[in-house]
Amino acid sequence: MASDNGEENFVEIALLLNEGSDELGDLAAVAPCAGWSSQASLQWVRGQLALRIRAVAPSPGLDAVQMAAVFEGSQWRIDSQSTGSVSEEGAVEPKDVDTLLSDVLRCVPAYLVPSHTTDPMFVDLSAGAGDDALLDRLCDQLQEPCGLYVWGLAMGWEMSVTHAVTDGLPEVRIAGRLPRQIDERLLVAPAEGENPLVPGAINSSWLLHNDGWVLNSEAAGFAGASGRIACGDLDEFVWVMALGAPDSVLDSTVMATRWHSEGASIPTSSLPVTPLKAEDSPSSDVVGARLEMIADWAGVSGFSERLSPTRAAVARYLKDRHHGTEGYYVLEFSDGQCYVGESVNLPVRLDQHRARYSDLQGVRIRSDDIPRRVPDVKRHLRIQERIFIHAAQNVGLLARNINEMATMIGASKHLDRIVSPVEQEKWLSAPDSTNASDLAGRRAYSEERLASSTVNFRQFVTLPDADQITRIIGQYLARCVPYPARTEYQSWALSCLTKPGWKRGRLSCITIAMTETLTLFYDGGSASPGGKVQVNDAELFPTEYSELAFSRRHPTIRIVPAEYEESGPGQSFLYAYSLDDLERLLDDVAVTRAAATTALHIMRKGPCMQRKVHSPQLTEAAFRYVPSTAVSSALTH
Repeated sequence: MASDNGEENFVEIALLLNEGSDELGDLAAVAPCAGWSSQASLQWVRGQLALRIRAVAPSPGLDAVQMAAVFEGSQWRIDSQSTGSVSEEGAVEPKDVDTLLSDVLRCVPAYLVPSHTTDPMFVDLSAGAGDDALLDRLCDQLQEPCGLYVWGLAMGWEMSVTHAVTDGLPEVRIAGRLPRQIDERLLVAPAEGENPLVPGAINSSWLLHNDGWVLNSEAAGFAGASGRIACGDLDEFVWVMALGAPDSVLDSTVMATRWHSEGASIPTSSLPVTPLKAEDSPSSDVVGARLEMIADWAGVSGFSERLSPTRAAVARYLKDRHHGTEGYYVLEFSDGQCYVGESVNLPVRLDQHRARYSDLQGVRIRSDDIPRRVPDVKRHLRIQERIFIHAAQNVGLLARNINEMATMIGASKHLDRIVSPVEQEKWLSAPDSTNASDLAGRRAYSEERLASSTVNFRQFVTLPDADQITRIIGQYLARCVPYPARTEYQSWALSCLTKPGWKRGRLSCITIAMTETLTLFYDGGSASPGGKVQVNDAELFPTEYSELAFSRRHPTIRIVPAEYEESGPGQSFLYAYSLDDLERLLDDVAVTRAAATTALHIMRKGPCMQRKVHSPQLTEAAFRYVPSTAVSSALTH
């Protein structure tokens, strides 16, 4: 049961409960599925992980059953003195687990045995205690409720199963109390109006309708400190239980965290392909495979068959089908790469591309007549273009687009002049150590340029959090920005109390090209500042388990999709509601890995467009926290 429910959602979680023997798992799952109301807990007791399960018979007069086990070394050991049948007075008669299983199956409510047609309310199935097929059938019908029960138990929650008959309908209630060793931060709402990641204890109910068990949605929810909070679905229960699991019930090697403050370095990129340089001419087989992928994706996305890349061919196609000139196109190149775009005049736009690309060999188009009925035609086209560009990347097409791209292909006209492609690859594999070994000095600024930002900086240093903000900026530069001394001003800029953002609570932000990748601000009238940092989802969340592990490390952080065009798909902002939380984010090597990948990819797309607001003074202060071997002052030149 635990496997069916849990592994479907978190295949990489190492549950210590899974290390148990089959008999341990059989009693944990079969007793509640056989109609026995059960209570179970998995807790850290006197230096050991202890499992205790107690099940009460559905018929009065029968002894309860109990099992106890402890985790020793690398396996579970059943406590034979505490495992057995339990009398009404609480006395334990030791029995082995197989005998207990037979005792449980000796009294099964008839409504749980569909093949049973006789009058008695209870059925004796003890003869099939060793029949795996019988046990599977018994558990399958209550897979959802009992699967949730076993999953919660494995996650360290104190679980209970209650069987009852309500208004003539059989009912199964599953409840889960918070683990005693839960991280208290998970129970605190990150911001006003939001729920905690773990809203509270869990309550749920299933009713038997027409031979099938149906979740009673009105009874499913969390019992939080401020009242009942509805639960969307079972997946939400499963997710919350995993978030709230104490570290003691999980394999420590799986939950290990690495921090800069403990000497860890940023790991190498986990992305399977990071093309930073123009590739050599691919083979004909490679080109053919790429063009086939383009054709498949374009067909599914509603584009035409491949047309000759001429203005006349496109105009004729549109005219023959009585379409206007507005729409979208996919260019195909001789190396199997593509380009996705939009235009209010497709034939004219194709002419422009023909003048730029000498290796253009085909085009596919999709007309769009909707713009004739919308007030902002260009905005409509760009919104849909974004969807197509993201979709093309998601299926693995190699696109030559710049905006909306997570990774650019080919040369970067801007960055390659400052940092060679070889140096970029070196930096991507080890951002923090590469920055620390860079010998470049910072640029010099004229007295006039310095004077324009002096007033704002003097005001900044009077803020009570100025030192911590400066340190956070320095940590981001040192760990996430490619060669910060070399790329300062040309590729990135740092603002300082710039109007009108300062009036809205913005304190400072780092802008790479046209994208704000690190921002510090007062949010919603808060008395203390927080911030946000942009990250690459593929680096930070390669699996569903990765997001779970992140939320356990950073329970107060809110994850929001990034909307900047230059970022491309698969980007998120991590919102921190305090400077301490933001600094903790930048201490996590998984976060700085993801932020560094984003910074390089955006930087390759063009020069910084916010140089006007750059503050050399705040940058100078932040560079005190950049452990470079040769960062000299730009203010004394």
